[in-house]
Amino acid sequence: MFYIIQCIMSFFASFTFGILFNVKRELLIYCGVIGAIGWLVYVTLQEFVFQPIFCIFVASFTLSLSAHILSKIVKKPVILFIVCGIIPLVPGGLAYETTKLLVQTNYDGALSKGLEALLNSGSIAIGIVASEIIFQLFHELYITIKRSVTNEKNKY
Repeated sequence: MFYIIQCIMSFFASFTFGILFNVKRELLIYCGVIGAIGWLVYVTLQEFVFQPIFCIFVASFTLSLSAHILSKIVKKPVILFIVCGIIPLVPGGLAYETTKLLVQTNYDGALSKGLEALLNSGSIAIGIVASEIIFQLFHELYITIKRSVTNEKNKY
C-alpha cells in the first residue's frame, strides 16, 4: 500500500508540474508516469538502506533513460519528460531547511543541510548526464548496425 500511495503522489506531482510547464494534454500522463517511475526507484532503493545520494542518482538515471525511450516512441522532445519527471526528486525540503537554519543563525546545521541538498542536486544532474551518454552510445550503435544490415542486403 505504501508504494501505491507513493507512486500516485509522485505521479500527480509530475503531472501538475507538466500543467504549469504548459505540456500538451496528451503528454501529461506520460510526464506523470516518468515521475512515478523515478520516485518508485528512489523509494525502493531506500528500503534497501542505500545512501540517499546513490538512490537519487539511480532514480534520476532510470527516469532519464525512461524519458529518452518514451520520447523516441511518442516523437516529442525528451526535455518535457525529464523536467516534469524529476520534480519529485528535487531536494526542495532540504533547501527550505537550509534557509530556515540560516535565518535562525544555526550555521552548523545550515551547512550540513545545504551540503546535503547540493549533493542530492548534483547526483540528479550526474544521473541525467550519465543516462544521456549511455542512451546516445546505444542509439549510435543501433543506427550503425541497422546501416550495416541494410548495406549487406543491398549487396545481393
